[in-house]
Amino acid sequence: MAVSLKVNLRSIGTTKTMRFVGEMSVSEMAKEIRDKVPNAGGSDHGIFQPGTITQKPRWLRIEKTLRFYDLQSGMEIEYKKRHRQLKVKLLDETVRTFMIDESATVAALTEHVGYKMGIKNPEEFSFKIVRDDTQDWLHPNVTLPEQGVTEDETVLLKKKFFFNDANVDRSDPVQLHLLYVQSRDAIVSGDHPCTKDEARDLAALQCQITFGDCNGKNKNLVTEKKIKEFLPPQFHKLKGFDKDIMREYQQKLTGMIEVNAKYRYVQLCRSLKTYGITCFLVKEKDKKKKNKMTPVLLGITRHAILRMDPETKEVIKEFPLPHLKQWSAAPAAFTMDFGDYEDSYYTVITNESDAISQLIAGYIDIILKTRKDAARIIEEEEPEMALEEHIAPVYGRAYSSVTTNNMAPGMWDPNTSMEYAPGPGALPNYAMQQQQFARMMHVKGLEEAVVSATALVENFQNPSLGVALGLAKMPVTQALTALTGAAGQLAAAMSNYTPTSAATVDVAAQVTLTGLGDLIASAKAAAEATDDPLVVDGARCLTEAIRTMLAAAASLKRSPTEQVAIEQFRESQLAVQSAATHVQAATAGTLADQVSQNLILESAKAVAAAAAATVTAAVAGVEGQAVPVATRQEVHGTARAQASAAAKVLGIATALAPGILNPAYTQQIATACRALADANQALSGSVRSGCPDPAVSKNAQLTERAMAQLLNAAASAGKKGREPIDFITPLEDVGSNLEQLQVAAKSNPGLIPSSASAIQSAANNLVASTKTIASGLGPDRQAALLERSKNIADASNRVGQSARAAVGSGDAYSAGQVVSAGQATMAAVQALLAAAPEAVIDSVAYWSKAAAAQTSALMTVAMPAKAKDPGLSAAIDNAAAAVSDLVEAVKQHINCAPGASAGVVVAAKAATVPVAALLGAAAQAVNYIEDPSKKVGLSQAISDAQGALQKLATSVKAASEANRPRALVDASEQLRAATADLDVAYIAAESAALPRTLGYTMESSTKGLGDACKALQASSTAADAAARHSVAAVGPACKTMTGHVYQVATAAKALAAFSPDAASQKQIVAASKGVAVAAQGVMEAAKNLAENPSNQSFEASSAKVQEDMTKAIGNLLTSAHGLDTGELDEAADVLAAEA
Repeated sequence: MAVSLKVNLRSIGTTKTMRFVGEMSVSEMAKEIRDKVPNAGGSDHGIFQPGTITQKPRWLRIEKTLRFYDLQSGMEIEYKKRHRQLKVKLLDETVRTFMIDESATVAALTEHVGYKMGIKNPEEFSFKIVRDDTQDWLHPNVTLPEQGVTEDETVLLKKKFFFNDANVDRSDPVQLHLLYVQSRDAIVSGDHPCTKDEARDLAALQCQITFGDCNGKNKNLVTEKKIKEFLPPQFHKLKGFDKDIMREYQQKLTGMIEVNAKYRYVQLCRSLKTYGITCFLVKEKDKKKKNKMTPVLLGITRHAILRMDPETKEVIKEFPLPHLKQWSAAPAAFTMDFGDYEDSYYTVITNESDAISQLIAGYIDIILKTRKDAARIIEEEEPEMALEEHIAPVYGRAYSSVTTNNMAPGMWDPNTSMEYAPGPGALPNYAMQQQQFARMMHVKGLEEAVVSATALVENFQNPSLGVALGLAKMPVTQALTALTGAAGQLAAAMSNYTPTSAATVDVAAQVTLTGLGDLIASAKAAAEATDDPLVVDGARCLTEAIRTMLAAAASLKRSPTEQVAIEQFRESQLAVQSAATHVQAATAGTLADQVSQNLILESAKAVAAAAAATVTAAVAGVEGQAVPVATRQEVHGTARAQASAAAKVLGIATALAPGILNPAYTQQIATACRALADANQALSGSVRSGCPDPAVSKNAQLTERAMAQLLNAAASAGKKGREPIDFITPLEDVGSNLEQLQVAAKSNPGLIPSSASAIQSAANNLVASTKTIASGLGPDRQAALLERSKNIADASNRVGQSARAAVGSGDAYSAGQVVSAGQATMAAVQALLAAAPEAVIDSVAYWSKAAAAQTSALMTVAMPAKAKDPGLSAAIDNAAAAVSDLVEAVKQHINCAPGASAGVVVAAKAATVPVAALLGAAAQAVNYIEDPSKKVGLSQAISDAQGALQKLATSVKAASEANRPRALVDASEQLRAATADLDVAYIAAESAALPRTLGYTMESSTKGLGDACKALQASSTAADAAARHSVAAVGPACKTMTGHVYQVATAAKALAAFSPDAASQKQIVAASKGVAVAAQGVMEAAKNLAENPSNQSFEASSAKVQEDMTKAIGNLLTSAHGLDTGELDEAADVLAAEA
């Protein structure tokens, strides 16, 4: 579904309305904005969503989709620079300014600022925001805008975690200073209770640090009036205490340098019993009086959690941190589970649950980072640390009995009795046995479960995982099976919902919520253990799908007969099943790549659409004719069977697409397709026998073809992470930005840097990809690819260098050099394609799947408009046949069938024409659609298919280039080089700044141009003759011709430089460019004629381009007559006679 958003382009001060696809990533959205508005900003820009009444302002993360953020048409987003200045205040009142990326989390910003300041342990610091004399810690895993921190606010940098303090010494003066200032403030405020002697020693050290050695000028600095600046409140009124401080200061500290004094001060603070303890004033139940709440201090340290007396700060009880198994942060309470070490949970009443949770999780994260192998499972003798499972109002769990069928994880169907085979890593026949847990959830129903699930998902979606030291005891596969079993129970409970089943639904929601927490914990632990993001990515999708399913269930519970609610709940079930398969496949290492998944899904939708059209035609036919009742009943019965079978195919394909590399899943789809084929034949047979209808037969054939495409799509799926290298996008990026660069060089030099930077970025991406390909090849091929990738890197580096020079000088010649470097980069890219034909063919197969998926989606969306437009109906039929053949060719290529590589290119070429025709017919059909949402949907499907077709066409062209004979490739490169030189020369000629060519006089230039034109005319004719002889002869002949083009261009530039005015220089250079264009035509015509000798149109084209060449040469000679006509007139006469 597409949405129209208002895009505020901050850098140029304008707002444009743009359309985006729901599945588009934020990174793709930003690229599309840059493509449509080149001067809107470069790669340092991002997409920002301003705040509303219900939504906090936020930067959209580049890896997320538009659908993830639930952006609706009409909403406003901003495209602006991510970087800005941040003012950071230190506790010593100094303020420093840093350039930051505002889209980064507070934790990332703290680390960035810490490194800039030279702090060795920046993870122990964080930011506070000071408002209305209150200080609040900023959430580490959230960005500044999401926490309301504006650009004009200053944040306070402060130490939050006291972990590596013992390592802070005089060799780390920056952190030592910060630690001293924070410790001093804590002492003076009374946060750290100390004895009278300790207070005296600390105050004396503070004097030494502040004033230096005691002498006659500062011997009375500490007076009773200023005593508050040095001592805790309990010592302010002690008579004569100021003299004790001065005596200590004068007699014992003289000669101590500042850094040593700070170190000594911090050492004394570390010896205090409360040092390193972060305290929270909470309340707990009085054990003697049940209804009474008693205040207590809850202290958090690197080692333990402490119950403390709020008055004396004496420790009442210590809970070692390794004993903590899990905890739960509710809005008004915080609960800790110490496992077997305590008889019950320890719960305190507080409004600071989130802060306590962050502090505990932060200490655990730091512990993890300090371990050499944080991901390993800790040894049995080591105590396990806590796992933050539920950051939500969930205190415990209650499981009911749920028994699932023998099927793959995530697969269930409450309305049918389908059987599913388990996949690798699944636990078949898994049943959550009834268990009695001491922990019981306070979530009482479905609605509260939705709220809790949202909190869980938001916590899990955060980039910082906050994983605990001990891995979850439950493997991902077990947690997955438990969760999907619970979701299956919820689906069953909602399938025939009545008010009397509300209690069953609530219990199912509780169990599902518990399973959600377990899966999150298991996925986090698995990610730490394997460093594989695919499992966590799938788990995030699944948690979001579960949350959506719970919300959809709540809507259905409120409106059990509303069709929209029913459909939403069904869609949410499919999403859960698909995401569950994603997790299972990622865990087993069999996750399919996204393009393969898309092709399977769209092929399944095409099956469903064709089957629905068959059913509609059959029912309409029998209802519109006078047929026997038995016939009508038979048609209706077979139609229902077909609809059910088609729905089953769509459901199974949707659920199993992510794990389609599992042969069992492919077999399940094949089985479902066979059942649909039987139903399809039965329906066709009943119609033929009772009321023959061509429309039914036609749609039945489309259904069969769509099923064949689905099975081929399943058989051609590729593995995630092994997608072919994308040559096409960098190639297109270099080409499009080269065009922009040429325009910028001529009319807007200010855009040169951005275009040059984009070319460099695309080239660098291609170089990195090429190295990946080369690593799997033999030595010779590897060397060839690496050499060509080096040429690309060198050429793109020259783009950057020449762009900087052009910006600095501002002259036309320098701008031309940038264009020349860009064209050299393009030539190097195309040379690389010629050296890696297999990789290019793989790219054709990849984009063939993408184009097939998008075209199938277009056909599905356009299917309802077929009846009103015969032209669209024919276009869909033709495109469906071509796409089906294309997917078959891809399958053959994937399976390495003989000749399959050439076959996929041929099929791709063949598909472009009918798909293009479908695009045109669908564009016309938009006018027949009245529903605005459907009209938008069809328009977006057309746009998506058009983009995919363009990618496919580019990849086919690249494959053709890669498979050209070497001589023809050399000829093309030589012609491109000559054209590039002429483009640069034209830019210089516009300012009459064409430089003289070393070694050329006007006479030698004139003679050289005449001779070169004669030679070019002859070699052009020879190329035509070679085309009529053999394909092999075309390459050498064209290479000779392009050599003569280069000679013509060189002589023409040399001659034009002797002209005193810009008009004459431009005329000669432009005419030379015309000769190069004509040579390109000759080369293409010769190649086409040699490959298709009996084609009359190519014969006529060959004759036409020879005429064009003669005219171009004549135009060049005429344009140069004003300089010296002798030699040129002679050359023109010779050429005219030959013509």
